[in-house]
Order: sequence, then C-alpha cells, then structure tokens
Amino acid sequence: MGALGLRLAMTEKTRDTAPARSGPRVGACRLVASAVTVAATLTGGAARAQDARVGDVAAERFQPALGPGNLLTVDGARVPAELAYSFGLVLDYARDPLRLRHCLPGPCSDPGAQVGHLQVVRDLGTATLLAAVTPLPRLQIGLRVPVQFIAGDGVVTDPTNAAYGDAQPGGIKGVALGDPTLESKVRVLGGVRSPVTAGIALSASAPVGHATANGLYAGYGSPVVDARAIVDVALGRFFAAANVGAGFKSTAHLGTLDLGSELRFGGGAGVRITRGLSILAEVVGTTNFSGSAGSDSGEVDGAVRYLFARVPVTLTLGGGAGLDEGVGSPTFRAFLGVGVAFERNDLDKDGIPNDEDMCPLEGGNVVRLRGPFYGCPIRDSDGDGIPDHLDACPSVPGIATDDPKTNGCPSNDRDRDGIPNDRDKCPDEPETYNGFQDEDGCPDVAPVRAEVRENQIVIINERVNFAFNSDQIVGARSFEALDSVAKVLQEHPEIRRLEVAGHTDNMGPDAVNLQISKTRAEAVRAYLVTRGVDASRLSANGFGPDVPMAENRTEAGRAANRRVTFNILLLAK
Repeated sequence: MGALGLRLAMTEKTRDTAPARSGPRVGACRLVASAVTVAATLTGGAARAQDARVGDVAAERFQPALGPGNLLTVDGARVPAELAYSFGLVLDYARDPLRLRHCLPGPCSDPGAQVGHLQVVRDLGTATLLAAVTPLPRLQIGLRVPVQFIAGDGVVTDPTNAAYGDAQPGGIKGVALGDPTLESKVRVLGGVRSPVTAGIALSASAPVGHATANGLYAGYGSPVVDARAIVDVALGRFFAAANVGAGFKSTAHLGTLDLGSELRFGGGAGVRITRGLSILAEVVGTTNFSGSAGSDSGEVDGAVRYLFARVPVTLTLGGGAGLDEGVGSPTFRAFLGVGVAFERNDLDKDGIPNDEDMCPLEGGNVVRLRGPFYGCPIRDSDGDGIPDHLDACPSVPGIATDDPKTNGCPSNDRDRDGIPNDRDKCPDEPETYNGFQDEDGCPDVAPVRAEVRENQIVIINERVNFAFNSDQIVGARSFEALDSVAKVLQEHPEIRRLEVAGHTDNMGPDAVNLQISKTRAEAVRAYLVTRGVDASRLSANGFGPDVPMAENRTEAGRAANRRVTFNILLLAK
C-alpha cells in the first residue's frame, strides 16, 4: 500500500502528506495530519467508524457572471435602468481541479519513495445555464444552474477500509446537477453610462450536488450564501471591475483540511478593439484565513468576446489556469460561452425607438418630425431663432420665411447655399459641397483620383457604382475611378497582390448579398485586367453585409456600405 496525502497510516508510522508541486496547494494534498493518523491507529472501533470526509467540497469554482455588462466571473455594476433580460450557456472544462500526492511505498519523506498523484477529480466538464431579468430599475435577479460531468480516481476516505487513502476501485465517474444559485444584484451608485459605478450582490445556492451525487465533489455539503461589493470603471474603450465579499457555508472536512466560510475576491479588465470585439482578463481567488495549506485558491483567465452587430448575441472564448494548488484550482481551464440580451428599445425615454432615433442617448424636448433631426433635442445652432430642424441654413444666421427652402437663410444669399452673394462667384447657382472648392459658391464635380493609403488603394471623390441588384458597372465616373486604380497599380509594381473586396448593405437575404458582393468584386477585377493589370496580382472576394462601415438603419448608411475596396495583401520588400 502506498502513502497518500489523504491516507491514514496502517502502521505505527505517520504517512507524509506533502504535495508534489510547490505552492499553496499543499493543503489539498495534506488532507490528513499526524493527529488523525495516530487517532485512527490508537483509538478504538468508534474512531475507525468515522469517515475522513464530512460534508462535501465542490471541485468547480468557476461561476460565470449573470446578466450583461460583466467580465467572465467578475461582476460589473451596470444593471440596466429599464426592463432587460438575458440568457446564456457556458461550456467549461477543467483539468485536475482536485488531486492529491501519492507515494510508494511511503512515506513521501523516504529517500526511495516514488512520488505520484492521485487525480481525485481529473476531468470536470460543466455546462452552466444562465438567466437574468431586470424587473425594476437598478435591480437584477438571476439564476445559475450547472450540470457537470466528473471523472477521476476518487479516494477511499473510510478509515476501516483496507484501501483507505487509495483510489476508489473503478474510480468515480458520472453526470451530476451542481448547486443552483439564485442571485440579486443592485446598482447603488452611478448610471449605466457613468465612468464609475458601484453595487452590491447577494446570492444563495442549494446543496443539490451533494444531495444527488455524494462523492462526486459536485457541490458543497450545505447551502452557501454569498455577499459582495462591486465597483466598475468604463473609460472609452477600457473597462474594469473588482469584487470583494464572503461566502458563508458550513465547514466541510476532508482529512485535516477544513473548508468553511471564506473571503472571495476578484478583479479584471478589458479593452474594446472594435465595436464588437473585446479582450478580457481577470484574476479571482478565495481564502479561508486558515494556516492549513490548500484552503486558499486562485485562478487567472483570459478571453476574447464578440458582440454581433445585427443580433444581440455575444460569443466568449477563453481559458486559464490555477495560480496555486488549492481545491478548485485547475491545471488548466478552457471555456466557451454564448449569451443573448434584450433591453428596452428606448434608451433616452423620449418615446422614439432606438433604431429610429437619430440621437438615441439624448432625450427630453426632442424633434418629432421625421428627418435628419428626428429624436434629437431641439436646438438652434446659429442662434437665429429658427430651430435647426426647420432651418434651411442651420449653420448660418438668417431670417424666417414661409419657404422651407429659404427659411433661416441669409437674405443676401440668392441661391441659398450659405455663401453671401458678395462672396459667391455663382450667386444664382448653389455650391456643391463635396470637399472640392467648397468656398467659391459654384457647383462643381470633384476630380476622380486614387492613391495609396496604408494597406489600401483609396478612390478619392468617387465610388464604383453598379446597376440595381446586378454586377454591371455603371456610370462614366465609375470607370474613371477604376482607371485611376489601374494607373496606381502600374505606377507601384511593388504592390504584388491586391484584393478587390465587395460589400453590401443588410437589405435582403445574407446569402444573396454575399453572392452579389462576390460577382461585383469579380467584375471589377476583370475590368482592371482589361486596363493592363496582370491578373496574377489581383484576387476578388465578397463579404456581403458582414463588414459595415456605417449604420444600416439609414439610407445614407446603407449607401456607404454598398462599396468596393482595394486591399493591399502583399508588398515587395
């Protein structure tokens, strides 16, 4: 028989309980000390009848945060101010969250002892179902339900068993319902969009894992009540949060290791790389304020998160590892989460849905006439007494007239282009504001040209246009623009590979949009070849509506998204 951190000596010698890896997780391996060993040997049958495990410990410490606006397991305090609800599923795998040192022939302190490990829980896979609702402003109520697959060596904890301290015959393996948790969270200070917010959370879990799968380490042996304070910060693309609190539960005994109420803490930060893509990292831990090694745990995790633009769905992919060797600290962890969140569709409470509101975050006395100012606060930018939404010249002081085309424009501006007649070279023809000689007051067409910018060839003052729902290039200026691109390629032979990328708006089925973006890109590529560009330098790809450059909720935004871009893939060194 070997010696094990959890094994009671069957002879007069005390078995060694030191872990194989250095660090704080020693106590998870020193689960029975000399006092217990001697007691098992010297006391009578009553001592032998006692099990070295009383209550239960949970091998899984990874608890995904409930609701939107959080990191991974660290909560944020930005509970919505309106009715909101969310659902999620997190799949998590942890390797060796509970293992003990095993020595042959023993004790581990002997020079000739062979050191191995007893993987009490070797594989721990958890599917956690999440649901949360905000029934009142600032208050969120959520439910977390874990379902676990657990496999490992197990350990014999009955001192009367001859195999006491060894792996259980056949090991342990099974599917168990973990401890479900009901949580309430309140935003106490700050608003949803304040730089700093603070809140509190209170949760309670039921010992379902222990009651239904005793011996699988699927949950605690008693209810657990958790209370914690939350602070989070949001500054531009950067966000961070910190939690500190306590978990209150009855003490579980595993050998000489006592795991009872504990301090729980965690902190993390993230940065938004793009509107939809974020990177997150956090560190979490617990301590029992005990000198017994193994009573503390710590873990570091990181992830990437993507929020889709057109549907309220979030995907999170990440992993991490334990910082020590306490119970619940895995050798490594990997996880994948998907969440969906719905909020009230009127953030500024002006009665205009967000997708129609031109100023969705500014409420109050707003413009209720459809147009470019719909949903925006009523303003008079030029101070002429005529609100911007009624002012034909909102940036130039003018006078009121009965003609919507001249209302608010200067009286000395016959063509109503905002340039006074004495400075207007074409006082009876309005200026074309296109970034080309906009100050002379005359209509004009900006010249088409193309130039190399960073990793693209950019067309200036024009775009490539196509017939409706077709890949047919139309318009003389479209061909002029493509000729400019061909000229740039001829002048820059160091551009070895150029991608012609087609893009569409989100109107219509995605499959149709993807196909037409591909055929349009191919049509542009074919034209450039006719203009003398080597075909081997060109590739064509279609991306449909997946890479928008503007919001698709307005016609102007959709028009901007219907485009062809020229991406430089390879440059000669």
